Amino acid sequence: MNSQGLYIAAMAAIAVAAFGLVFGITGTTEGRRRAGLRILQFGMGIGGFTLIGGAILGGDGEDAVYGLLLLLFGTGVTAIGRAKAQRTE
Repeated sequence: MNSQGLYIAAMAAIAVAAFGLVFGITGTTEGRRRAGLRILQFGMGIGGFTLIGGAILGGDGEDAVYGLLLLLFGTGVTAIGRAKAQRTE
C-alpha cells in the first residue's frame, strides 16, 4: 500500500473519530456518551497508528509527529458530555 493509500485510511479513521464525537455529544444517556468516547478514541488511535506506519514505510517524517499527536490527544480524551451544574447554597 502506498503512502497516499495510508493517508486515505488515516482520514477515514479520523472521520470515524469525528462521528464518535458527535454521537457522544448528542447523547442524553451515560451509555451513549461512553460509546461515543470509545469510538472517538478508537478512530484517533487507528488514525495515529496509520500515519506513523506511513512515515515508517517511506513517507515524510512529519507524518510520524502528527500520528503521535493523534495518539496523544485520542487517548487523552476522558469524557464526553455536559458538565453537571453545581448547586450553591
